[in-house]
Amino acid sequence: MEPLSALSLVAAVIQFVDFGGNLLSESHQIYKSASGASSENAVLEDIYGNLSRLADKMKVSSGLTAQNSSKEEEALGKLATSCKDMADDLMVTIEELKVKGDTHRKWKSFRSALKTVGKKSYIEELRRRLDNFSLQLTVQLAAIIRDQQSQVLGDISSLTQESRRMQTDHKNELEKITETLTSTRQSIGFTENANLSQTQTAKLAAALCMAALAATDMATEHKILKSLYFKTLTARQTKIVKAHEETFDWILKHSSTSFSSKSKSKRSEVRFVDWLRSDSGIYWISGKPGSGKSTLMKYLSDNPKVEENLRVWAGDIKLVIASFYFWNAGNSMQKSQEGLLQSLIFEVLRKCPSLIKSVCPDRWDSTERNTIYDTSWNLPELAQVMTNLISQTSMPVKFCFFIDGLDEYEGDHHEVIRVLDVINSNSNIKICLSSRPWNVFEDAFGQDPTRKLYMQDLTRGDIEIYVRSKLENHRAFRLRVSDQEDYQNLVVRTVNKSDGVFLWVFLVVRSLLEGLTNEDSIRTLEARLDSLPADLEDYFGHILEKVDMVYRRDMARTFQETLQATEPLTLIMHSYLDESDAHHALRMDGAPMDNYDMYTRTSQMRRRINGRCKGLLEPCFDPSLTTFWGHKVEFLHRTVRDYLLTKDMQSMLEKYMGTEGSSFSANKSLCRGYLALVKCMPRGEDQRSLLRLQIENLLYHARQAEKQTEMSDRELLDNLEWTIEDWDPPNSYPPLPLKIFQQRSASNTLVSDLYASVSVFQLAVAYGLDIYVAEKLSDVQSFGPALGYALHTHFTPVHGDLDNNSMVQLLLTRSCGSDSSNYKHYFLTNPSNAYCNTVWGDWLMGAAKDHTAAAENRQQSAHRLQTLQILLHYGAQPNITNSVGSSTLWKELLKYVDSRGRLSAEESTYLYQILDALITHGADPDVEIKNENAYYANTTLQTATAKFPKRLNDALLSRARQSKETARRKPDLDRGSWNLRISWPQCCGHRKRNSVVLRY
Repeated sequence: MEPLSALSLVAAVIQFVDFGGNLLSESHQIYKSASGASSENAVLEDIYGNLSRLADKMKVSSGLTAQNSSKEEEALGKLATSCKDMADDLMVTIEELKVKGDTHRKWKSFRSALKTVGKKSYIEELRRRLDNFSLQLTVQLAAIIRDQQSQVLGDISSLTQESRRMQTDHKNELEKITETLTSTRQSIGFTENANLSQTQTAKLAAALCMAALAATDMATEHKILKSLYFKTLTARQTKIVKAHEETFDWILKHSSTSFSSKSKSKRSEVRFVDWLRSDSGIYWISGKPGSGKSTLMKYLSDNPKVEENLRVWAGDIKLVIASFYFWNAGNSMQKSQEGLLQSLIFEVLRKCPSLIKSVCPDRWDSTERNTIYDTSWNLPELAQVMTNLISQTSMPVKFCFFIDGLDEYEGDHHEVIRVLDVINSNSNIKICLSSRPWNVFEDAFGQDPTRKLYMQDLTRGDIEIYVRSKLENHRAFRLRVSDQEDYQNLVVRTVNKSDGVFLWVFLVVRSLLEGLTNEDSIRTLEARLDSLPADLEDYFGHILEKVDMVYRRDMARTFQETLQATEPLTLIMHSYLDESDAHHALRMDGAPMDNYDMYTRTSQMRRRINGRCKGLLEPCFDPSLTTFWGHKVEFLHRTVRDYLLTKDMQSMLEKYMGTEGSSFSANKSLCRGYLALVKCMPRGEDQRSLLRLQIENLLYHARQAEKQTEMSDRELLDNLEWTIEDWDPPNSYPPLPLKIFQQRSASNTLVSDLYASVSVFQLAVAYGLDIYVAEKLSDVQSFGPALGYALHTHFTPVHGDLDNNSMVQLLLTRSCGSDSSNYKHYFLTNPSNAYCNTVWGDWLMGAAKDHTAAAENRQQSAHRLQTLQILLHYGAQPNITNSVGSSTLWKELLKYVDSRGRLSAEESTYLYQILDALITHGADPDVEIKNENAYYANTTLQTATAKFPKRLNDALLSRARQSKETARRKPDLDRGSWNLRISWPQCCGHRKRNSVVLRY
């Protein structure tokens, strides 16, 4: 059996036998009459759902290969199959009860319900089968536990190793499970033919039941934690330099502690320890760029004294500390709400795994049933989990979050402030934040002087410690300092000139140390200090002016490529960007790079970058990655990146590049670099996710290059397709890139005929390469479900929700969405999500379900509503029926809106605009959907929108009345507030627009 399958199987069978026994007992009440809160059918649905979940588990487990299983484990698999058959029988019987049930009769139990429909003999048969299953289970478990090589025991060992690797708080649970299994094995003995007494049998069943269920829950917890983890989760924190010895100690001194006279006036006002020990709420650390905010945040989040003070606040309650470091030079997860929430949730649940089941109920259910195909998280799901987490009451726990670099958040800063305010609303949570002293943060966090500090006002003593320590560690300084007072004054002058900016001090000390190595006199050292600008940006300019003329062109190229990259580039990537032949990547053969070439390229590029960039770009190594991927190049500090992006510096870099400057495209250069990486990267199953990332990075930069140059790079994209077709060994299945770009519909269902459909063309559609796609469409007219890629129902780009409306309109104009049979061919009909028959239905329901994220992001909301208008203009039908004619898209949408709870004003407005557009285009405003549960009213437009603010509800009902009086009309793409004028590449032409009916 596969890892953990044995334990999963044991747990599923035990759960079923226990559930079935309770179900058939007279004491299992199924009718609640006191409040009328539940009817027979409602409770029967609940029983049916439980049976369905158990059947799913046993189907998954028993369907596994028995190639490496023992005879006992194979027998256990057969037992699971028998249990599943019984569960299926019971579900059929429940369907009969739902049809024949009398809503005026009160059933005392499920057993009595069966009797009312003539199932008395059937009950006895079920009881007999359950008793037999229970006996077989005990016998098989006894045999399995005697076998020291049993997969069950191996599963426990695997869980233990995985728990250690993930550093989860499972130590006590694992010890109990191991101890229980060990003592049970000893009690039943190791003789194969030993007879078990009734007491031993009961003890064995109880022990293994406990172990199996606990271990299976633990395995589910691990799966969910793995889905929350992302590779760059701790990357920024790891790269922040550790605080110099003895610096920042002042912040952890109590307000009553005496300070030296130099710092007494400012440092004595800091109440950080008071905040740690008492109140909840937010503490704000602010400061100039380069003043050491991130270094201080790392110092605090890792400091045991911080936890010691927080313990005073937490008392006997469990304390959890978690941190997140925004980084605008990193990938999207390092500068977004998704990254913030996913990181904090991961850290909290890793330390409190018992909370996972209650705060992630939907994810738990789908993971446990093995019905989740896409393990990635979206913002609405993360927001809901965070809401569940801060409002949970099942475990007493207090949280302290350290969140660094709010100014590096990519998005509306008011929005991230709002999110933090929501998290901070719980008295069991406190948050320490850091950012630059921007007005938006000053207004939000700077009103209480006891809960903020400004770094540049407090670090003079730390800077003096750092400067003195660094200089005194140099042999030349130590030899001279004892008899020359001028050397001591050099330290004081450096500190005075720094104005509290640690980064400036770091650069100046580096220059002074270079002078000491050259045996500079004190006069020369002072002249060196005087020549260095006091302003940080001026200092950067001073450094660049000293770059040799022969290096400046290459320096400018390297800076521009690094600025445009979505994440830090590897040294190997830089080595390909440095090739003199611009077509080198196109001419390369596809083969993994050998160790010699890897060493040569990384060594050469490290020295080249150090020579041409003078320390503003720094090669570094991430020990958690392999040699190929671990050697990265990053900016010395965010302020360097900000400086290079200024208008003056962009002009200067263009000037350094000479005649190539105005025509140079860093994005086009990066495309070739990523193509080279795809060709030379290591092969293997563990490299597939990295391969996908390189391909998506290439496509992202190809989109940017198209926008910049108004030309496609068809040669490169065609070369990419040939490369990835040859990436896997011959006869592998499924071939690449198909396996790494598996599609999912909005209902999270794997798309049918998956392996026949994915191509670079369709990925180019998803990434909005309008010009390339238009050129390809001119050659070939059929490319499968291209519209699904444009709408991102088939595939979601890793670089976010790209505005792809020009691509949607291009495809509809060229009639790529007209063949409805193709779309049905590429979608599975999911009974629980009947709208998922077409691209149109899948997109509309996905857009509606994403109302929380869309409402919080105005740009995304406007983009979605614009897409809706384009689809409706080209003939999308709101009232079209599904494939079996049982419902319509409009009905499914109304049912969804009706099922929502309380909505924010923004969410209501967003959903109102969707409904209004559909009514304008013919959606039936008088439709009434019968509710299967007689205790609930039928769904209508009025009931669905009753939760909207009155003005929106009235406006929508007024629109509905108007729609009855006027014929359906198509909106002009340029009319009204939709602003649908879309810029088209000239090569797309101006063909006559066809009315394309997207059949539901």
